[in-house]
Amino acid sequence: MLQAVPAIVTIEEADGTGTPSACMLDGAPEGGYVCDAAPLIGMDALIRVDRDGFDSALRAAAILTNQIQPLDVHLSVEGGPTGTWSACVAAGEFDSCAVVCEAQMLGCVVTSCATDQPEWPIATVETFSSLECTDLRESLASSCEEQLPLTPHVASLRCCCSD
Repeated sequence: MLQAVPAIVTIEEADGTGTPSACMLDGAPEGGYVCDAAPLIGMDALIRVDRDGFDSALRAAAILTNQIQPLDVHLSVEGGPTGTWSACVAAGEFDSCAVVCEAQMLGCVVTSCATDQPEWPIATVETFSSLECTDLRESLASSCEEQLPLTPHVASLRCCCSD
């Protein structure tokens, strides 16, 4: 599910005034879109990504003069995220989210659980600095088989699972 997909991508003033401008498909091998921010008045922009079957994604972006700034956007299936977070587990106890979900008799789902972070509204794994999964460090969009983050600052984590 983590793949580049064709979409309608636009850029506009951050306050929503003015007319949105279409972003052009980038010809680079890794894909993506390039948005021209030159016509914008302010230093902030609103990027909108639309694709049939998915909820629209809105991202605020700071405009840096004469610089191309990458912005990853993960789309949620229409109707909202479909997964639920697993029980909290200690970091290092499991190798991947696939194993975490399997241990709880569930299946892992990629970038299908809601987060509280507006920049990354859906994720596969969330890491925490406390053992009780209370001090969120980061929400990550990754594959279910990807090695779980293991750093001294990650005490616990939870994965996106489904029945």
